[in-house]
Amino acid sequence: MKTNKITGFFVSLLLINLETMGAVSTQPQESYQPAKDFQINGYLRIRPEGRTGLNFDGGRANSADFVGQKLQISFTKETESGMIFKATLQDARIWGGQTNSAIALDTGAEQASTDVREAYLMIPDAGFENFDVKLGRQIFNYGDQRLVGSLDWTNIGRSFDAAWFSHKVENTNILDGWISVISEGNAKDIVNASQNQNKSDLIFYGIYDQLSLGQITGLDLYYLGKLSVDDNSQKIHTGGLRFWHRPETGLDFTLETAAQTGKLNGLNLQSYAGTVQTGFSFVAGMKMRLGVETNYASGDESNTDNKAQTFQNLFHTNHIHYGQADLISWQNMMGANLSYKIWILKNLTVTTTGHSYWRAQTSDSWYFVAGGTATSDAYITSAAGNRSGKRHLFYEGDLTISYKHSANLNFQAGLSYIARGDAALDAGKSTDASFFYFFTEGRI
Repeated sequence: MKTNKITGFFVSLLLINLETMGAVSTQPQESYQPAKDFQINGYLRIRPEGRTGLNFDGGRANSADFVGQKLQISFTKETESGMIFKATLQDARIWGGQTNSAIALDTGAEQASTDVREAYLMIPDAGFENFDVKLGRQIFNYGDQRLVGSLDWTNIGRSFDAAWFSHKVENTNILDGWISVISEGNAKDIVNASQNQNKSDLIFYGIYDQLSLGQITGLDLYYLGKLSVDDNSQKIHTGGLRFWHRPETGLDFTLETAAQTGKLNGLNLQSYAGTVQTGFSFVAGMKMRLGVETNYASGDESNTDNKAQTFQNLFHTNHIHYGQADLISWQNMMGANLSYKIWILKNLTVTTTGHSYWRAQTSDSWYFVAGGTATSDAYITSAAGNRSGKRHLFYEGDLTISYKHSANLNFQAGLSYIARGDAALDAGKSTDASFFYFFTEGRI
């Protein structure tokens, strides 16, 4: 792969940090150590969910309901020297989603839904004190997962095949870095091993610095790169910061902003995004929190110039932030929400949230939760094929009830009502939409 520049970047970064870590350990090399600890853990989530009024049109054809199931089994070994090996097998499926034979058995379909979620080797103090290295398939969650997250809400989730390092300076600074191969152009197609995948090498790399400003306050600084090595389809450079303060009670806030430059499909990328959220927690018989949040992500002003101005949402977990019905991405959008959360019991909470979303630029599309436009643009496109020029997209009201039965068992239910905005009404859409789910989550 053409990764010389990336490799040089990481080598330079490591050399700078090694100067602050002290001399290389002179301890004699240890012989092979058997595992001192071995753990097996299990996780199971079963979640029925349903939607009505898809595309803001009525009728059964625009409704869907199913039961999703996620099963994980993890094996973890730790050696006497502290080295950790972990592997997590995952089976994700929809109840009844496989084509069954007469005896309700289809092993081919079952194999297709089973994969390796994690498989890594963790090396602590890798030659230097407080310098850890992790190699293999792993899960990344940074900040509030707006740009880098594991997407665990979905049935499958997201993993990264990566080399990762972390350097900790006492309790004041944690510097992480990684390089991950998202797609490999020279890899053989798993289904047809005689053919290459014919994809460009796609690399995701980054530096994420977490500065502690106290026990409840912090500042995150980050650079994220997404690079299509063989062409100009994706050369995305994202720089950002996140400043947060989260006390147990009283005023809390989070401010995050990011800007992007580079190339996107041959165009000059110039985009930005930001969010401000704040809340106040208090106890009046029961603990409560009132919150407000605003979000913005730039959109493309013109499709005839040499610029790409739509913010790229990278590897997000959008479900946390923009409504539990998952109708929008952090792209070409302006949004606001108000929330109220009450702890009826220590382990029982009820949250209500009201959202409203607009397009930042009416010349650009409505971007769905995964970043595509075909599904969501249909919500504001008339039967004649004309996309509305109105800005307001939808209102969403969410109700979420969470009950933590124990450390091993959780329940959660959610209900959403999505009301058409001006753009959908202008496109002649006939009905509002709704969404519900209920999940049971167990760990051993």
